[in-house]
Amino acid sequence: MRGLVGWVWACLVVVGLSGCDGCEQGEPVGVTDRVWVTNLPDDPRQSLKILWIFDLEDAGHIGGFIVGSQYRNRHERFRYHPLTEGSGRIELLQDQRVHRVRATRCEPTEGFDLCMVLHGDPSAGQGATDPAHGSRYLSREEWERDASDGVPNMEGVLGD
Repeated sequence: MRGLVGWVWACLVVVGLSGCDGCEQGEPVGVTDRVWVTNLPDDPRQSLKILWIFDLEDAGHIGGFIVGSQYRNRHERFRYHPLTEGSGRIELLQDQRVHRVRATRCEPTEGFDLCMVLHGDPSAGQGATDPAHGSRYLSREEWERDASDGVPNMEGVLGD
C-alpha cells in the first residue's frame, strides 16, 4: 500500500455515490488537503479516479482529477471555491465551466479511514460509481497533505 501513496503523489508532480450503505445525507465532510481515490487497483491496468484539493493560502484552492490506470490516464486541473464546510464550486480551468459540489460522509470501505460522496462531481461518468448521484471517494488519515508535499500522480499510487 505504501507504493500506492507514492504513485498518487508522483501523478500530481507530473502534471474531490448517493444511496450507498452508511451514507449520512447532509452531514458535510472537508475535502481539502487530502488525497481521495475511488478504489485501490489490484493491477496496473485497472482504472481508478484520484481527487486532490490543496489550500494555497493567498492563492486560493487548486485541485485536480486524475482518471485512468497506471499506463493510461488523463488529468484535469481546477480551482476550488469553498462556500461552506463540505460545499463549494469547482471551476474547470481548461473549459472554464463551473460546477457546484457538495461532499457528504459515508461509511468507508475496509482499509480506509474516510469516505465521502461528491455530489455534482464534474468528472462523474469518468470512473464514477453512480454518475446521477455523485462519486464515492475514499481516503486514509496518512493521506492528509498540503501544497508543499507536491502534486500526486498515478505512478505513485500503484508503485511496488
